[in-house]
Amino acid sequence: MKRLIFVFAILSMGLIWGCGGDDGGPGPDPTPSTRIQVTTNTAGLDLNDPLDSDWGTIDSVTVDVSQGIPPAKLNPSLAATVTNEVKIKAAIRSDSLFMWFQWVDATNDVWPNNWKISKNDFPMDFDSSLFDFEDQMYALFYDNAGSSWDVWNWRVITTGAVNFAEGMNWINQVLTSNEGGTINPLPVALRNRKSGFRFPLYVSSDTSEFTDSILFFEDALSENDTIFWPEDTTFWYKTTGWQIDQKIPGWVIFGSVLDKTEAQRGSRWDIGAYSAYTNNTYSLVMVRKLNTGYTDDFDLSTLDSVKVQLGILNNQASFTTGSNNRGFSEEFWLIF
Repeated sequence: MKRLIFVFAILSMGLIWGCGGDDGGPGPDPTPSTRIQVTTNTAGLDLNDPLDSDWGTIDSVTVDVSQGIPPAKLNPSLAATVTNEVKIKAAIRSDSLFMWFQWVDATNDVWPNNWKISKNDFPMDFDSSLFDFEDQMYALFYDNAGSSWDVWNWRVITTGAVNFAEGMNWINQVLTSNEGGTINPLPVALRNRKSGFRFPLYVSSDTSEFTDSILFFEDALSENDTIFWPEDTTFWYKTTGWQIDQKIPGWVIFGSVLDKTEAQRGSRWDIGAYSAYTNNTYSLVMVRKLNTGYTDDFDLSTLDSVKVQLGILNNQASFTTGSNNRGFSEEFWLIF
């Protein structure tokens, strides 16, 4: 009996040592339990629209994002108050992987770094936002042959306004954007701020009548552009009709990126992203070729499975900052 107790004690200690806390290393949990089977019978399905009924023909798996340990450990993680779960579906059509996500978010945060008018006659004054960011989704694919993650980062305004997610890599605790294409850097979003001033550089050509959160460069006026108002030529900041606390977008979006070729966009902008926000719920589809040919994109076409982890940021800018606005899933298997 004493020998049995001794053996049991040794085994118990081994289990404790083997199941210790996260060591902060670059690799994922080697044995994630959740598995998502990728659907391949997708001929004729409309997979770009996250709300299309065709997605209803594909089964979903729900993953918890309230308890996962993020690969980014530069700052402490706190208990998340973002959504507790994300529904996931995955499909292959032709040469591309489609990932469908849906999660609850009570706030549609689409005014990152906005400006508010504090004085609405000439010379105008503005308050810059310190706490308004945007909602984000991170999908991280683990390189089984190394110690890095291939990252798909969707941001509701600064990538989503032109139906893209940004391709990135997470290597040795550093998050970097992928290489651009033949146009490098290719502008997609520009911070709307006059250098050295608390002043927006651009407004809509509709001036005070514009109330949208997405300001496209192609429809914008800079401080040096003239406008005929109402019977004379002037500058936008001398026009009337502005309201106290009226918001001006903090980013300018370049819609022209949609006209660029795949080669011009490069691996940084080779992920399509299509989203909808209805009834306090985000629905998002991200799609990328299984094999893009770029060295900083994982080649998924040769794999039978890959480990994935999701991150949700609710009105937060930083991927690495631990807060109750950041939620991560445990790792899970994507089975091809």
